[in-house]
Amino acid sequence: MKREHRLRYIIKEGLLDTFYIWKDELRNVFKDAGVMIFFFLVPFVYPLLYSFIYNNEVVHEAKMVVVDQSDSYLSREFTRRVNATPDVEVVGVCPDMAEAKKMLDEKKAYGILLFPRIIVRTCMKGDRQPSRCIAI
Repeated sequence: MKREHRLRYIIKEGLLDTFYIWKDELRNVFKDAGVMIFFFLVPFVYPLLYSFIYNNEVVHEAKMVVVDQSDSYLSREFTRRVNATPDVEVVGVCPDMAEAKKMLDEKKAYGILLFPRIIVRTCMKGDRQPSRCIAI
């Protein structure tokens, strides 16, 4: 037998043996009920169960005060959109940080969202580095 024919025969037999093993293993997997449950039932049930268990630990309507130093349309729109989420409730808008910290100390709010004065100018220029909204 020529060497090329022998090599072709070895490759052909190797592929046929591999497909036979795959077929045999798949047959064994689909016969085993435990494996079927693990592969097909658990991936759907586990996320549902996990979300039901930890749903009560998620904070909803966290009270936040906004310090709007820019007093712009952009900051008011952002505040309105944040307040529309189910996770945050904006309880007030303060002109300075001292008043916001006072509300935190009195437990009227649990967080502060700060809009610096230069935020509109920075956003209009398209610069993202120097100006940021800061949530405490």
